[in-house]
Amino acid sequence: MVSGMDYDRDIIWVKGNFKDEVPTTMLYKSMIDEIDVTLKKFPASKVYNLSNGAYFESTISLSIDNAVIEETIFDKNAIQQEILNILRTISKKDLTRLEISQFDRELKVSKKLSKINVPSNFKKEFEKIKQNFPKSLIIQIVEQYLKLTSPYVTYTQNHTIQYKQFLSLAKDLKNALQDFMK
Repeated sequence: MVSGMDYDRDIIWVKGNFKDEVPTTMLYKSMIDEIDVTLKKFPASKVYNLSNGAYFESTISLSIDNAVIEETIFDKNAIQQEILNILRTISKKDLTRLEISQFDRELKVSKKLSKINVPSNFKKEFEKIKQNFPKSLIIQIVEQYLKLTSPYVTYTQNHTIQYKQFLSLAKDLKNALQDFMK
């Protein structure tokens, strides 16, 4: 906490890309600042900010309606499958029994998370699973997601979107682990 401000939860206002100001948290503000620093290292690059969110100093604001995409749109599923295939050929054959056991544990965690079906109470259910698997990488990923999105849930007083995205994340992680362990 900085001078009474909760770094992860308190909403602050920053310059918007298309609005005068938009809400964010200090955590996101630090990411915005880091992106600005990184982009300044590549002054010849043209980076377009199409969002209605925060303004980034080294980007060009452009309405999505005015964006012309000349490149091929990537097939996310095909790319994921290609990455999984590469990982299978490179690393699965070299996994130790301990590593396989750890992957099995992570798969078990992801299955439990994807079965949470109480939207209004999913954080409590998550905490129960977390207590049983405190060192789980999947738990850490989901916990970071919740940490990043909770301020907006507090601000909007609507947990439905967070719950739906939580389920989607849990299912994606489960599917990726199941695909990898084939």
